[in-house]
Amino acid sequence: MGAPAESGKLRQSQETLDLLARGTGDFNWHVPCVTNEEGELSFMKVSELMTTDVRTCWITEPLDRAAKLMWESDCGSLPVLDQNGRVVGMITDRDVCMAAYTQAQLLGRIPVSRALNPELHSCKPEEDLDKVENRMRSHQIRRLPVVDDEGHLRGILSLADIAQRAAKDAKGKAGTRQVSFAEVGETLAAVTTPRRLELVAAAS
Repeated sequence: MGAPAESGKLRQSQETLDLLARGTGDFNWHVPCVTNEEGELSFMKVSELMTTDVRTCWITEPLDRAAKLMWESDCGSLPVLDQNGRVVGMITDRDVCMAAYTQAQLLGRIPVSRALNPELHSCKPEEDLDKVENRMRSHQIRRLPVVDDEGHLRGILSLADIAQRAAKDAKGKAGTRQVSFAEVGETLAAVTTPRRLELVAAAS
């Protein structure tokens, strides 16, 4: 009795993959998934794509320190930590520029806390990638800090990480692709949509 049940499971998974590949039915083929050894669909986790070698800054540090770290690391944002080492936000190169303009002070005299966006969006290593990518789209975020249950940093997930995986998967075999270029394109389009245009559309 065990063999037919197993064959049915494998057949169902294959049918699901066929739907994903065609983009029909109740499935969206952009969802990053693949069959595991048991023939069941397995969704890619954040931990599989996130970058773990991440530079950070303290919330009490001056902005020139944050700008220096971004320059040296060739990145456009940094996770910001409080005195307990927990992530409290992300500081971007745009935040630094706007703080210098609006506060009319040298960067060395402006603490990171005065330029930091108080709204923090993050994810956890064990979360499904498709859910986290939807979060990036809805909040127009290119990078998300990856934190544990206590708020300590475990890594960074960026749109670039997803794009690089899509490029790698594009060279793989059909049925093993976990991230598509279409998925990356949709996320990039959502992230880069000017917020003012969104406000106008919502009001009309």
